[in-house]
Amino acid sequence: MIRTTFQSMTSGAQQRLMQQSAALERSQNRLSSGKQFTRTSEDPARASSALTLRSHLGSLETYKVAGEDATSRLNAADSALGDVVDRVQRLKELAVGAANGTAGPGARNAARTEVLQIRDELVGMANSRYLGQPLFAGFSSANAVASVAGSWQFTGTSSDKIIRSVSDSDAVQVNVTASEVFSAGTTDAFTMLDQLAADLAAGNTTGIGAANDAIDKLRDAVSDARTRIGTATSRVESVMNRNQTLQVSARNDLAQVEDIDFTEAITDVNRQQAAYQAALGATAKSIQQSLVDWLR
Repeated sequence: MIRTTFQSMTSGAQQRLMQQSAALERSQNRLSSGKQFTRTSEDPARASSALTLRSHLGSLETYKVAGEDATSRLNAADSALGDVVDRVQRLKELAVGAANGTAGPGARNAARTEVLQIRDELVGMANSRYLGQPLFAGFSSANAVASVAGSWQFTGTSSDKIIRSVSDSDAVQVNVTASEVFSAGTTDAFTMLDQLAADLAAGNTTGIGAANDAIDKLRDAVSDARTRIGTATSRVESVMNRNQTLQVSARNDLAQVEDIDFTEAITDVNRQQAAYQAALGATAKSIQQSLVDWLR
């Protein structure tokens, strides 16, 4: 016959009390934190899912930063090229007006002065910067365009592709270079404008007519660059919108994994408190020793 001793009864009651106290503490922690678990060991499966979701959210946040930088860079480039378009249009007007042979020396000289002024403005636009870095110089930190020993030199080539990864599968080029934008057929825009200024000073209508064609090619080059920038901008915006939808979904999934149902949690705390009070009562009775208990 198995005999239950007073000591074993007391030990069992105390053990049950400790277990119930721990259960109550866990319930209270869940309610105060608003989370299903505060330690991985409490729910390894949920913790693993939460870790995966948080990693996914971290990647989406990284892509968001890259997308914002890409959008800002592309917008800055498009704004600068919009100003270039205006100046190229004015060059076209000047060249057409001077090419018909009716303009006198005074008009041609005024046109020459304005052409050189526009050239300098275009140099400034070509050397536009974004966050202190040249927009149109590829990977270089030097100016995109400079006059060196009487000739125009470009920094950066079409192979200099600045890429921004805006999703797991989308990497977008966010730049064009000055050598691509300021092209005027067989020469660059600035050399062409220097020659146009010289032809205006000399009254060389043949040269001025040739400049007309070169200005058309320059306008086409600028238009192509803006088209590329616009296409890239649309792609980045589309991916960012998709990423935002994924972020909302991932946050909702994470809330499902981590966050508690407050009504359920309050009910659980009340239930655990009642069970704890019952365990306290049982323990109190078990330690009321009588002479018979001692004799056992």
